[in-house]
Formats: sequence, C-alpha cells, structure tokens
Amino acid sequence: AGAERERLLDDAETRMLEALDSSPRLLDEEGESWWSTLGGLYRHRGETRKAIRAYEEAAKITPYSSYPLSQLAIQQGTAGDDMAMIQTYRDVERLARQETQANPDNYWPYADLLVARLALGKIQEAEEVLNVVLQLIPRDLAYAASSLLVTLAKLAKLVPDNATQIERVIRYIREN
Repeated sequence: AGAERERLLDDAETRMLEALDSSPRLLDEEGESWWSTLGGLYRHRGETRKAIRAYEEAAKITPYSSYPLSQLAIQQGTAGDDMAMIQTYRDVERLARQETQANPDNYWPYADLLVARLALGKIQEAEEVLNVVLQLIPRDLAYAASSLLVTLAKLAKLVPDNATQIERVIRYIREN
C-alpha cells in the first residue's frame, strides 16, 4: 500500500512500455495483448484516458477477443462517453458470442457476454448466460468471481436504466 505500491506500479508501467515498444504485438499466456495488461494498470490508477488508449491498442492486436473491448467499454462509460460504450458493448456481444461457440468451456467470454447483454438491456438473454457463467467460473481463480462482481457494480452505475436488473444478477451470483 501507499508509496511502495506506487513505486512498483511505476516500475511495471516503465517495463511494460519498454517491452511493448520493442514488441508491440506481445501476448500473455492467455493470448491477450500486453496492452490489456497496461490498460489494467492504468484502470487501477484511475487514469481513464490512458486506459482507453491501451485497450484500443489491445483490441487492434487481438481483434477476435472480447476482453479488451469489454474493458474498453467500461472505461468509455467512466469517461462519460455513453454512446461509445454502448457501441463497444455491441461489439463485445458479437465477439463474445463467437468465442463461446468456438470454445464453449472458456469462462471469460461468457462473462463478457453476460456483461454486454446487461449493458445493452438484453436482460432475458443475459439471464440465459448467467447459469453458464456460474457453471464455468474457475474455482481455482479467486479473482474471477470478484472481478465480475466489481465490473457489474460499475456497470450498474454507468447504465442506471438497467441498474435494478444488474443488481439482481449481482445478488444471484453472490448467493450461488
């Protein structure tokens, strides 16, 4: 916590930028762009504009992955660009649906699909995905459920028209 954490984040940012400067198409073990990792660092720091740029770069590197776009949409909403957020969630829904068909055992695109459908007000379609998300959630990754819950809580604030349904989904996930 505190100054030591900030020093470590600064060091991580410097190293990631150096790595991406020499190899901009660098991928992690999950096949996601390091730009997404950098976007996550900026997101945790509250540097929304930098996070948006990083996630946009990630989406260019991994155009068939819903992950960077899902993260981008939340950042766009945080920045107050609701129209961009909704358009990006449309893209997330399309990509995540394709990913779930290509790899039906992968939890992450189902989580992206759930979030996108809730953001778009497609409540019934979201509820159809919810039980699959709960079935596939990786039990060995403690942050998987908490990460989804944090995202949904942010989404409820960004899309107030759907907040009641999103909060109902949050309660259902916690109970199950």
